[in-house]
Order: sequence, then structure tokens, then C-alpha cells
Amino acid sequence: MYYVSWIPDNMRETIGNKWMNPIINHFERYAGKVVLVYKQEEIIDVADGYLEAIALAKEKYLEKKQFISFYLVPTQGFFNAQFKLFQVKTIRENIWIPDSVIFIKDKNDEWQGFDMLIDSGADFCFVNFNFGKNILGFQLAEDEIIRNASGIGGDIKFVYRKMRIQINQIQLEVETAWCLDKTNTDLIIGRKDVFDVFKVVFDQRNTLIEFLPYSESSPI
Repeated sequence: MYYVSWIPDNMRETIGNKWMNPIINHFERYAGKVVLVYKQEEIIDVADGYLEAIALAKEKYLEKKQFISFYLVPTQGFFNAQFKLFQVKTIRENIWIPDSVIFIKDKNDEWQGFDMLIDSGADFCFVNFNFGKNILGFQLAEDEIIRNASGIGGDIKFVYRKMRIQINQIQLEVETAWCLDKTNTDLIIGRKDVFDVFKVVFDQRNTLIEFLPYSESSPI
């Protein structure tokens, strides 16, 4: 994680890691984006989200991918701003992100499979605005209580919803944060309601995630 305090205009060329200089000098171009940094030296590409950034690394930078790191640029400027490290340089040939196909019951009461990040650091499941609206049929009420989460990458507004998912033939209803930021593209399976039903094993060496149920019956 890198911490960057605000820097006066006449000193912007002198910031520590040189790959940060383009962001400092052209912040509006990078705000809210995930940058691909090669060997901690230069930005070689920009993506709207970290899943897109991982895909870029695999598809466009095959020879460089083991030396690429990913950073989320904050949206609130550089007053006490922080960069969140999504993926450190790996010594393995392939970059592995812990994702898995999760079946979700959509607004038409049908099951669909979606590739989702399995994040043991996330308190709740999380879906982006377009997914919640178009796939799950979420709507915002006039008197809705909108919550605000302040994180390393900036502030995100969200509301709580329920989502039906199926993993290994076991169905469960999970509390889900529906993000109201229309630029966000994330789909995340977090701990609440899921990790109580499954023992989740992250096997990085074999790039495998296992969901081992504590019970053979669905909780719903």
C-alpha cells in the first residue's frame, strides 16, 4: 500500500515512484481507474476495474504479466490519498485471481452462472449497479437508506439487498451490498452468510477454490 500526501504543483515531478507521476500530473485521466504497473516503474495500461485489469494482463502482456502490479487510483484527489494494492508481483508463471462461477437466481426466477471474485476480506457479498438493476431487478425506493462506505479507494454509496445464490447444489440467501456507483464493475462473494455455510479453501498453488459444505442441506 502506498500513501501519498498532497503535493504542490511545482513539486509534482519529484514524487517517489516515477510511475505515480503521470497520475499526479493528469489525475482526471486516472481517477477511479485501476492502473497496470510494470516492474514498479511505469504504467502500461489502464482499466475500469481490477477484473478487467487482470484480463488485460493475461491477454495483452503475456510476457510481462509476472512483473505487473495493479493499483486502484482514488477518486477524491491527492489530499491524504491512498493506493490500494490489488495484486503483488507473483513469482509464478500465471497471475491467479481467486474467482469462481457462482449461480445466482435472477429477476426472472432463473439460475444464471457468473464469474465472481471470492474475497475473504469482504464482509458482505457485493454487486455493481448495472448487475443489480438488470440481472437481479433491484430498484431504489424514494425513502431508501443510502449507506456510505469509506475505503482506501474512496467513498462508495450502497444499499443492502438479498440475493439467492447456489454453490455446489446448496442454495442460500445472502445479504448483499448493491453499489450505487454506476462506474463500478465488481462482483464479489464475501464472508457473511457464505462462509458460515461453507469451509472455503484457497489453493493458490493449484489455482483452485473449494467450497466444502458444513451440511449437505440448504439453509433455505
